[in-house]
Amino acid sequence: MLRLRERCSFPAIGLALLFVAAIVGSSLNPPQHRAENKSRQESEIKADNRTADQRIADYTFWLFVFTGVLAGVAVFQLWIVWRGDRTTRIAADAAKTSADAASRQADSVVAIELPIFVIEDASILTSRSHGVEIKLGNHGRTPAIITADCLEIKAVDALPPKPRYSTDAILPIFRDRVVERGHTYSLIRKIPISDDEWTSVLNGGTVLWAYGYVDYLDFMMREHRLGYCIAFYPVRETVAEEMYPTMGFSSLRWGRTGSPAYTYNRYKTEAD
Repeated sequence: MLRLRERCSFPAIGLALLFVAAIVGSSLNPPQHRAENKSRQESEIKADNRTADQRIADYTFWLFVFTGVLAGVAVFQLWIVWRGDRTTRIAADAAKTSADAASRQADSVVAIELPIFVIEDASILTSRSHGVEIKLGNHGRTPAIITADCLEIKAVDALPPKPRYSTDAILPIFRDRVVERGHTYSLIRKIPISDDEWTSVLNGGTVLWAYGYVDYLDFMMREHRLGYCIAFYPVRETVAEEMYPTMGFSSLRWGRTGSPAYTYNRYKTEAD
């Protein structure tokens, strides 16, 4: 029993000693010293607060500087891209110009070798029922292969702005006709007008027009279309009545005429 009491007394004694030490420590620390400690702690807190604000200000400043640098780099990159695009565009335009010049030069070289058709003669045959004959001469350096021809004949005062070709005027060439250099190709059609219209033509009241086209292939097998147009004009002279029974005292001579819509020489297109 005595031992049990001794064991229980040791914790109590320890607690008492701690209490006494606390009282002594508080008596050794005077109020003035505590006030100084409190003031120093407040100053340290304020200093820490000022340091945090300064750090935020410094961070904001450097963030602004970094953002400005990024913006400058972006502007510089845009300038580089614009300059590169401009340089590329200039180079592409120069390449296109060179290609176009080379293409034109090649076309010029080829054009020298192409067939060139010229109207060499046009006449009204021995009687009006026999019609009109137009001769086209190949003055080029290479042969031409005729694939189709058209000869329209009208007795009117003036032609429309755009040519109109009737089905009867178009003659497809089922067996290609080769026209060598220096040779001619003839187009022949009857004159589909009445006696009164013929008399008006001879008297100068109306004009006899002959127009149409010729489709042909060159030596590179490219298809062309040649458009032509002529007009017959009356010339007063004495002629044999038995030769031209409806002509009276006039004959006709031809001349080249027509707008660019009628007279041309170009590559044939899908619209033709």
